[in-house]
Amino acid sequence: MKIISLLAMLTVLLTARLGHAASLDDITFYTEEYPPYNFTENGRVTGITTEVLDYAFRKHNTRKGVRDIIMADWNTGYQAVLKGPNKAIYTMNRSAEREDLFKWAGPITPNTVDVFARKDRNFTITYDGELKRHRVAVVKDDIGHIKAKGLGVPEQNIIVRTTTAENLADLEAGRADIWIYGGTTGKYLMRQAGILDKYESVLTVFRGGHYVGFSLDVDDNIVEKLQEAIDEVKLDGTLERIMQKYGK
Repeated sequence: MKIISLLAMLTVLLTARLGHAASLDDITFYTEEYPPYNFTENGRVTGITTEVLDYAFRKHNTRKGVRDIIMADWNTGYQAVLKGPNKAIYTMNRSAEREDLFKWAGPITPNTVDVFARKDRNFTITYDGELKRHRVAVVKDDIGHIKAKGLGVPEQNIIVRTTTAENLADLEAGRADIWIYGGTTGKYLMRQAGILDKYESVLTVFRGGHYVGFSLDVDDNIVEKLQEAIDEVKLDGTLERIMQKYGK
């Protein structure tokens, strides 16, 4: 009995030291400017995935709201969640390279990762051919960055930035030949910048889904709570209504 009591006490102390999360309230959520899934409007974080999270917060009667979500560049949030504890990030592509780095809730929406190039360059690009020859614009630690390296693009040909605005500036200035980024959001951002008519998707390098990624220390029960909420919004039509609101 004494041994059992001692083990129980050690478990409690270790859990306390690690800051083990008890609920969604204890998770720090990060996101980036990635419209229409997550972005800032009138000083407030909004978007498709943000509204799904808000649904989950309300469903589980948490004190947390969208006001508590931290907006940062992708690399900052990504690295914070990798280190933990009690962190989560959205909207993230779930890929083989990332699979064991996070715990996952989703998918929320489908997604592609595309290669964008100027129409007047008439690029013909294949996985193991032309892509390696071009200067590639990517956001640091974004799925486009991961895929560029995985497809064998030499490091010296990968132009790594922290924001999509810098990626687009590199494209427009001719410092980069192509941009690897989320298909829907890439087109959205180029439309906002007034340059969409000059660019096209010449290759899709990944097809998957958008997820919320948790640091590995987060209890599975917390991940399951968010998964339940995601499943509900998909089944009862809420997600469809949210997507229609954002023109999707």
